Amino acid sequence: MRIKYSPHARKRLRERKINQDEVLIVLHHPGNKIYASRNRSRNRIIANKKFNSYTLEVVYVIENEQTIIITLYYL
Repeated sequence: MRIKYSPHARKRLRERKINQDEVLIVLHHPGNKIYASRNRSRNRIIANKKFNSYTLEVVYVIENEQTIIITLYYL
């Protein structure tokens, strides 16, 4: 799986001090995953996983065999 971070997602990684290894865990072994679409051309996937005292949520799309991270945040 090729992973690309949008400029917005890279900014959020830095601001929120999110570990990229945890992002990979969420993508490969999500605790929960839902499919949401803002429009017909881009189906967004929202995956999350609980780590100890927090939950990491990752919003992404899959295009041309590439996973593009849109945004990520702690719940």
